[in-house]
Amino acid sequence: MNSSCVKSRFTSDNPRFNVEKSGVTVQQLEATVKNSGFTLIEVLVAMVLVAMITLIMAFALRVNLQAWERGVNEGEKVQIEVVLTHMVEKQLRAMVSSTSFSSSSQVSSSSADQASIASLSGITSLSTGVIKQLQFLGRAQTLSFYTLYSPEGTPSQGLIRVAYLYDPGAKKLTVYEKVIGSEDDIKESNGLFTTTGKAGGGKAALRASKSGKSSRADKQGVQMEPVATILDVEQFSLSFMAEEESTALKMDGSSFQDFWDENSPDPPGFIRLLFAQTKRRGGAPSVWLFRVGGKI
Repeated sequence: MNSSCVKSRFTSDNPRFNVEKSGVTVQQLEATVKNSGFTLIEVLVAMVLVAMITLIMAFALRVNLQAWERGVNEGEKVQIEVVLTHMVEKQLRAMVSSTSFSSSSQVSSSSADQASIASLSGITSLSTGVIKQLQFLGRAQTLSFYTLYSPEGTPSQGLIRVAYLYDPGAKKLTVYEKVIGSEDDIKESNGLFTTTGKAGGGKAALRASKSGKSSRADKQGVQMEPVATILDVEQFSLSFMAEEESTALKMDGSSFQDFWDENSPDPPGFIRLLFAQTKRRGGAPSVWLFRVGGKI
């Protein structure tokens, strides 16, 4: 590069460095260079703005996560309620109120059907054996009966004694099952419950075994085994209505009673269930009405 050109760039002939012609003094130029950075206040304001934006984004993310968790929990609760009520409906539809036994004391599905027909006709015995009335236990927070329904693929098949026991203190609903293979199994399952009459509040519970546990095997026989436990149940309330009172059916519960005598020869015609889970939106419990037996 030509030395004369380089020299002219840093001389007073160059208008960019001619401070006299521009009217700016050297002191003003130096002050401008020194003050070209950010002040402390500007840095603090920028930090505050960044912090506010970060907090807003974190709060929005937290709200979205909480909404997602509530949606998942709500979906699980809805699924639990649908599965539970569907199971109860199927089991009540296939409920067995009486059966008969052969000389070998083994349960026969065909004889059970004959026994049901005989019980409706007032017959007390069949050639296949003696008809035995099966217990139906109904309380405000307890439901137990015999049924032929069990989901496909489950080990429990044939005649089954099921029980739904609700613990309001623990807000827990436990489902029990016992496979019935003989008349002795029926006698044993009937003796598993301790009941109080209507005057005592209409309560029922599983009788504790010698080991102190109500759901395990003891030396006298096999107790009812818990197959499912549902937690966070705010309300599980049952009420019952006889078949002959179905013409006055009212969903408000005025036609129902919260007690059904297990010594009654006939089971109820309808069962009303109030079911609610904790922290469930809506607040009011769901109302379910079940038809007992296969009649429409």
